Amino acid sequence: MIEIKPDSVTDDRDSGIEARTVEHVRRAGMEKDVALLSFSRRALVRCRELAPEIARGHLFHRAEPGEVLAGAREVASDLVMPEKGMLSDELRDRAREAGLKVATWVVDDPAELASLARFELYGIGTNRPGVLLDAIREGG
Repeated sequence: MIEIKPDSVTDDRDSGIEARTVEHVRRAGMEKDVALLSFSRRALVRCRELAPEIARGHLFHRAEPGEVLAGAREVASDLVMPEKGMLSDELRDRAREAGLKVATWVVDDPAELASLARFELYGIGTNRPGVLLDAIREGG
């Protein structure tokens, strides 16, 4: 997952951060292996225009489930990535009904990861991938 920070987004469509990111992903042959993430709908729309074959994920910090789904529709997102405090059964169910994958951020604690398992997350953002992978391997 590659995050495009909103403050990196400019008016330059042809050589802005989105175009450069897409170029690097294509050069690496990873179009099917990555998702481009952002809080910026503008960036995600531009990514869709430049590279519709690359998955996109809409990040959210605070929003109601309806706003999350509307934002995902607007940018033709493949996944939604609400902050972990936003996760709910309603959001999970509505996102799945809309054909969206659900991921979250930031999860650094193995116990917290285990408590979020009921949401059947597609992925997580973490600062401690090694710790969480070890916990998963150990069955935690």
